[in-house]
Amino acid sequence: MKQRIEAEVFNDIPGNHLYFEEIGKVQQAGLFVGIDGNFQPKAYMTRAQMAKVLVLALNLTSTSTKKATFYDVPMTHWAHDYISILAANGITTGDNGSFRPNNPVTRAEFAVFLHRALKNLKTHQWLKIVDEFLRIANY
Repeated sequence: MKQRIEAEVFNDIPGNHLYFEEIGKVQQAGLFVGIDGNFQPKAYMTRAQMAKVLVLALNLTSTSTKKATFYDVPMTHWAHDYISILAANGITTGDNGSFRPNNPVTRAEFAVFLHRALKNLKTHQWLKIVDEFLRIANY
């Protein structure tokens, strides 16, 4: 996870927000871009958005993103490549050939995706990711 984007001020995240700095760091890392100048901290995350976050945060890759993986994720869908990368890495298997990209991701679903992603990482990858996240949040 490398910083790639200039800092953006979100209209709905005041400077005194509890997670102001952390939100800025994940935005700069390209994990979250906001919608119409807002971060929308109380909005739900879709399964497509979750796919993007996991792929970018964990530096996942695949060479097989040039075909449709799920019938409800056409190649023109903005998150097609992210979802295909999750599938190629065994992180998502779909449900009867569908991914449901616009559905809200539940905590249970996110936990399953994250568990599958992390169990496939090698130790050196794990350490690199932990180091990146420690730079985001100094807890």
